[in-house]
Amino acid sequence: VGRQPVGQHAAGRAGADDDVVELAVVFHRPWRPADSIGANYALQCAPTKRSLKASALQILGILFDKDGTLLDFQQTWMPAYEAAVEALCDWADDGALRSRCLAAGGKDPDGDGVDPASLLAAGANDELAGVWAGLSGLPDTAEVAGRLIRVMEFRAAENPVPLVDIAGLFGQLAGRGLRLGVATMDAEWVARRNLAQLAADGFVSSIAGYASGY
Repeated sequence: VGRQPVGQHAAGRAGADDDVVELAVVFHRPWRPADSIGANYALQCAPTKRSLKASALQILGILFDKDGTLLDFQQTWMPAYEAAVEALCDWADDGALRSRCLAAGGKDPDGDGVDPASLLAAGANDELAGVWAGLSGLPDTAEVAGRLIRVMEFRAAENPVPLVDIAGLFGQLAGRGLRLGVATMDAEWVARRNLAQLAADGFVSSIAGYASGY
């Protein structure tokens, strides 16, 4: 979030005629299984006016996470991961790879849950694909990993499931003069495609993925 002092006193003392800061607050709660997803996500834009007696800083922009904040992680990414694993099983001619790969990624074998510290939830696509390629027993794991990345990223890029009306939210925030960005452990091109499909890309000035160089 960019910040700059407003009014005559950057230390926080404000007079009656000083500007008012409009705040947009975003709440992000951790990923939960599908049966409780509606109750466990909250994304709220709350325009409120606070006197500079409380704050002498103006919010200039908001940087959003993508999956789990703007998009439904499970509905967007689990089908993509499943498609990649199924393709790997076909390439290796080994149906038992499916359960081994998903378990190695952090999926709960007895339900829909995913370990929040696992590769599926918090790893980059190249890390996950490298682990799965290594489990396959196929030669040239780098080439196999590259193929897996293409399968999962294409599927996720073409099938984003939003948690909110992203275009409406971004349009409202941009209309207040806020600059918006998205930072993700996903690939930058997938994030751009997701936002374009949801008609929200025109409001975003910066998008960074795991391989964007930042």
